[in-house]
Amino acid sequence: MYRTNLIRRFLTYVIGVYCLFYFSFCQESLSAALLFLGCGVFLICRKWNKEMALFHYVLCMWIVIAFHEYNIWAYGNYYYQGAFSDDCVYEQNSLSFYEDYGLNFFYIYHSIGFAHNSAGYVYVLALLRWFGSWGDGYHVYLPKILNVFVLQWI
Repeated sequence: MYRTNLIRRFLTYVIGVYCLFYFSFCQESLSAALLFLGCGVFLICRKWNKEMALFHYVLCMWIVIAFHEYNIWAYGNYYYQGAFSDDCVYEQNSLSFYEDYGLNFFYIYHSIGFAHNSAGYVYVLALLRWFGSWGDGYHVYLPKILNVFVLQWI
């Protein structure tokens, strides 16, 4: 039992440091590194099993990094199946909304149209663009980090 906990702690620290190094130096995205750290600290502050939550969080982020690198290798860009992914479309919609209206949610349907079925997600991406504008700008990892955090929080 003690040996398993020690190995899990060691892997948590090693993978966590790797993720921070990857975000900070390989991707040169301070906003992604700060969001990764902030979500990790929030998970630690929860009252349930902190060690397992943090371990799963950093392990999932490592898997996300692996898929990200695979997509670059296989398709030539960050998105699954190249530029034909819905993630790419959502990010383009959030960019046009954020540039035109800022964070004013009441104008979101003027930007993306009334037939759009994911206005809330486009607004969350606009909020992440605003968060990224404090640092080095929006990065494709910001929604991925938030998705992993929300899945760990459930």
